[in-house]
Amino acid sequence: MNTVACYHSAVSGFTKAISVCALVLLTPDGHAEEGVKARQCAKADVRLIRISVDSRSEALLSTTPQIIEITPKPPSETTSNAMGKAVTVIAVGPVLGSMDSHEIETRLECTTNGFALTATITRSADYSGSALKNLLWRPRIELAVVLKKPNVIVEVTWKICLTTGADLNHAQTPPYSEQKYPITTVKTLQ
Repeated sequence: MNTVACYHSAVSGFTKAISVCALVLLTPDGHAEEGVKARQCAKADVRLIRISVDSRSEALLSTTPQIIEITPKPPSETTSNAMGKAVTVIAVGPVLGSMDSHEIETRLECTTNGFALTATITRSADYSGSALKNLLWRPRIELAVVLKKPNVIVEVTWKICLTTGADLNHAQTPPYSEQKYPITTVKTLQ
């Protein structure tokens, strides 16, 4: 699991997070490769591939977190048998800003019907509701998934906490409206 936790030292902790983010953003393809994080669940084998930042203007049009499924190759035959089908699942988070760390803590768990991913965002405790030159972005988490059975349910929950460790139940990223947290999205893979 990604072990970036909510920092307990507000100023120095958030400064560390920003310097780490600068290194992440300078990688050649703009993505942070994660180590092997395989998880074998009853209905699917899951492997966390990468966490990245999307700051393209078209990515910021919708503020709603979503789950996108991409099938690398179309199935060669029409069958309801999902055994061995490989898909990429992309979890797109809420719109965030300069006050939020690009380091996202993730936890992946098996469920009865599939798997659940919890992603925790860390916001500076010094944030007071406005940001000069706020640079908007959205987190993206890509997972490589091999389906073992049909109708795998993917659940992604986005949480937010302060650098002090306190969980938030609502947060706002100007100029967008306030959002309630946690935010959960669900999709069925077939």
